[in-house]
Amino acid sequence: MKLFSPAKINLFLAVTGRRPDGFHSLVSLVAPLEFGDHLEISPTDASGDVLRCEYPGVPMDGSNLVLRAAEVFRRRSGVRQFFEFDLEKRIPAGGGFGGGSGNAVTALRGMNAICGEVLDSAEMLNAATELGSDCPLFLDGGPVVMRGRGEEVQPVPELSHFLASRRVFLFSPRIFSSTASLFRSMADRGVYTSNENAESLLGDLMKSIQQNQYGWHLQNDLGTLLAEKYLYYDTLGGLLRKDGIREFAVTGSGSGAFVLARRESDWQKIRKIGDRFLEGCGFMIETRFLGNNVVPTASF
Repeated sequence: MKLFSPAKINLFLAVTGRRPDGFHSLVSLVAPLEFGDHLEISPTDASGDVLRCEYPGVPMDGSNLVLRAAEVFRRRSGVRQFFEFDLEKRIPAGGGFGGGSGNAVTALRGMNAICGEVLDSAEMLNAATELGSDCPLFLDGGPVVMRGRGEEVQPVPELSHFLASRRVFLFSPRIFSSTASLFRSMADRGVYTSNENAESLLGDLMKSIQQNQYGWHLQNDLGTLLAEKYLYYDTLGGLLRKDGIREFAVTGSGSGAFVLARRESDWQKIRKIGDRFLEGCGFMIETRFLGNNVVPTASF
């Protein structure tokens, strides 16, 4: 079985405080993309799981979320089956595009299908939550609002049509961003967006999306910390604003950034800026949003 594993971007991310369990609470609007990885899954009679991937730097041991997903699946389902995984990787690590989390949920979905859907939707959510805060968002296949530490997922299919009108340009610099380090910095500062303000800003953004307005306010509290550390973001953002392109933001807790554009004239401007700016220091990918509940069908 071969499955598509989409990347994602955070159109909005507010960190609202630190929880008693050490995690942070957040409010985030997230949408999956047509750009992503592919994962082929096969049952095996071997005495353990096997993961193959040719992408440099991908861990091949138990720290890989695909192999962890297999362990979680067996424990929660009671199915005693091992699997072979062939991962065709395109999503850069540490970019905030959700590559590892998406791979884990894709693995869960594939194993569950192979074994006859032994986990229902609630059990799949619990398994995804156990694997990581970013994992549950990949279960729906369309834009969602995440709350709590990420386990509270609210699908927002009403945004899909309007997101489809925007082309997405992903920028990936040669910078590795540590999620744990960013959240430690946030905790050291102790400055958070209030939950009330976060919900208000999110509501404004969702209205702007549905009204097809330009100049969406794409807030990312973690991206603000990254921009203070690296000149990359202010420099790229400044070049884009100079050409009248303002829908630019960092995604998630990674080093990746994105730009949204609807007009073909803006696409040309962004490409030119990307060609000049990224020479020798990263890459740019053009993609679109993945439609709500349009998770590509598995191929066998």
